[in-house]
Amino acid sequence: MNRMAMLQYRSQQSKGDPTGIVELDPNRFKEAYPQFNMLNDTQLQMLFVKACSLLNNTKCSYVKDLAEREMLLFLLMAHMAMIQSQINEGNSAVGL
Repeated sequence: MNRMAMLQYRSQQSKGDPTGIVELDPNRFKEAYPQFNMLNDTQLQMLFVKACSLLNNTKCSYVKDLAEREMLLFLLMAHMAMIQSQINEGNSAVGL
């Protein structure tokens, strides 16, 4: 895709929501990842903040499609929650 086509594509994607950000919906996350239903909304909010530090959640984000960005943020949240649950279970060598 050439530069002009990419700019046009990103421009069209950003027209969907004037704020250009994904808002955390804890219930939606729990529907997508029921194995984390034990997490409360405060814990999910902290995971969301961490995920947003890894993936830009502003209208300047490279990922313009909000549904795609939400999916990526949820994946990051689930990944961090899984790592934390493994640590809580006594597995100090997570990822080895």
